[in-house]
Amino acid sequence: MFIALQWLIWVALWLAVGLLTFITFPGSPWYILLIAGVFLVSSFYYLAVKKDLTAKLVYASLLLMIGVNFVLDSHFYPTLLTYQSGSVAGKYIASLSPRPNLYSYRVVAHGLDYYSGKVAINTSLEYMTDHPGIWIYTTPKGKLDLDNEGIQYKIIKTYPFYHVTELTMKFLNPNSRESVLDERYLLEIMPQK
Repeated sequence: MFIALQWLIWVALWLAVGLLTFITFPGSPWYILLIAGVFLVSSFYYLAVKKDLTAKLVYASLLLMIGVNFVLDSHFYPTLLTYQSGSVAGKYIASLSPRPNLYSYRVVAHGLDYYSGKVAINTSLEYMTDHPGIWIYTTPKGKLDLDNEGIQYKIIKTYPFYHVTELTMKFLNPNSRESVLDERYLLEIMPQK
């Protein structure tokens, strides 16, 4: 019974990892695939070939857990987190010298604050009008507000955005991912005419 359950878990987890690696986010580096393959073959060896019950239950499970977590930690999660646009924008801002004066409008992004090294204070349209040169991190609705008020800006970067803690099949399927993505903008406020 335990061996049958072990096989079921082994197949389910390696299948899930394979789908995430080759279908959801293809393009994993070769060395990640090689290391994952070593764990896959090793765990299979202990489960299928070894006669010792301890090897089948303990060693196969251990290799399975390490292999699955290795792929998730080295490929799946880093790729997934590129859709956490506040963090990506924060890293970009931190790479600049000098760093621009950064504010946010109609959005709270803790990743932006953390990775940029500065809290992006939520600002108003009036403040933007009086302070050209500041950078604003905002949503499509926020950008629409700027358009409706006639505030001049330059788009520095556009980022795809998704709440990575709320994974759905539409997001995991690369063919339908675009339909659930939102956008975030990094804008520079220009002098008003």
